[in-house]
Order: sequence, then structure tokens, then C-alpha cells
Amino acid sequence: MGCVVSKKKGLIDDTLEISRTNEKYPFPQKNNTWDRLTLQHYLFRYIWQSNFSSPIKESIRSDSIKVLDVGSGSGPWVHEMAGEFPNALFTKIDSKTSHQNSTLPNLILKDYDFAKLEPLPFPDSTFDFIHVGFLASELPEKQFQTLVNELARTLKPGGYLEIMDVDFQGGNEGPSAQRLMSSLRSYYKSKDINPLITQRLESIMKATKCLADVTVQRTLHPLGNWEDKIGELALFNWLQFLNDHKSDVVPFMGVSDSEYRNLLQEFKSEVDLFQTYWISSRVYGRKTQ
Repeated sequence: MGCVVSKKKGLIDDTLEISRTNEKYPFPQKNNTWDRLTLQHYLFRYIWQSNFSSPIKESIRSDSIKVLDVGSGSGPWVHEMAGEFPNALFTKIDSKTSHQNSTLPNLILKDYDFAKLEPLPFPDSTFDFIHVGFLASELPEKQFQTLVNELARTLKPGGYLEIMDVDFQGGNEGPSAQRLMSSLRSYYKSKDINPLITQRLESIMKATKCLADVTVQRTLHPLGNWEDKIGELALFNWLQFLNDHKSDVVPFMGVSDSEYRNLLQEFKSEVDLFQTYWISSRVYGRKTQ
């Protein structure tokens, strides 16, 4: 992907890249009206310089294909895609509280409770492209595998399923980051959720038996100011995330609220020293039958 970033002090895995060439999507300026998930969308759109990686660019521009968006929070991904590709018909499923109102004629919003493990409300072979954003890290792994099987059922032969997510473990973590993220991972494990699920996505997709040409892409983003401006926004987003999860993480750390706030400040101050970065993954596969 794109151009390889300069590797400072040999600290970054040489197989990882940051895409920056021929920017279609400019640097997202922080907007105080955005919720965390909206900010997250613009952050990763900039990092990847795209909204998807599956090879569907020509068909989604010219054909009346059907696209399903699964999860992704408040919906900026699907609203943006529906506006950019008016010939395609988009459907978004998520919890009722996550939906935003839409006046787009090619966008349908449906409520769905992922926790109930109910069959998806669509016939077999309905969609040409299915996008799953930041949901794998919110569900127990067995439950997510069941969901992927259902998604594969609703995918047309030749269609693509793409999953994007990020691990709850960074590279070059300092002491505060290690302590915070270790406790966060313990919390997720207590809910039977795999906090390093991106390392399993390829196997999960292949386990459906009907997805082929499974492709894994990974890219990194810095936290802080040690690499480029995107690190400032990424750090702000992660601090929001850790703040949102304070009540979950504090019991695993055995600290007070004030001690937790101090740890966040230490985390914020150490990322430039250690050149901390996070890794996001996109995994996609094509349905064969």
C-alpha cells in the first residue's frame, strides 16, 4: 500500500506501511461535533486512503450492485459510500441506537441485535459486497464466526466479504500503554472476546468453506507527533476510547479514577519517546459458490 514510511531507529516492522501517495482523502481535521466512531471513520479512511480494499471499484461505480454494511457504529461509512456511489443499493444493519437518519434514496437502515445470534433477515445470495467494520473486536469469537457464516450465506457467488478491525495491542508500547492495554485485553477476555482478533480473521473467513482468495492487508498508524500529523488525531481517538472504557478497565487495574486519569496522561506523554504505533487490518475474500 502506498509509500513506506521512514523507519526510525529500526523500531517499526518493515512489512508495514502507511499510505500517503496521491491523497484522495485529505487529512481529517478534528471536529468537536463528531462522536468517537465518526472520528474513527475519518481517521482510518485517511490512513488507508480508501473506504474498502476489495476489488469492486469498477462494478460499484457502474452497476446496480447491492452492498451490506454491518456494524460500523453511527454509520459514516455507509452514508458516505451511498452518496459516492448512487447506482449501488446500500443496506446497513446495526443496533437501533447506532443508526443515523438518512434521506439518501439508495440507503436502507435495518435494526439487528448481534447478541441474539438470529439468522440475518436476508435471503441467500442477496449482496454483491459486504463490509464489516470494527465489529470483530466487539463480539465473542465463536459468535463472530457464526455471523461470518451467515454473511457468507447472504453473499452472491463472486461477491466479496471484507472485514476491517484493529487489535488492542500496539507496537513500541511504553510502560503506561502496556499497563492500560493489558488491562483492557483482560476485560475483553473476561467477555470471551478475543482482543487480538485481527490475527484470526483469515482463519475465520476460510472456515466458511465458501470464501476463496482470502487476502490480508495491514497498515500502521503512529500515535503522537513522532511521525506525522495523523498521529495527533490517532492519539486523540485512542484517548477517547480509553476514557469511554474507564469503568471497564479500572476494576482490572485496581486503581482509582484519578490514578487512571494520570495513567492516560502518562500514556499521552510517552508515545513520542517510544514511537508507539497501532496496526489495523483489512481481510477480504470472494465467494466461490
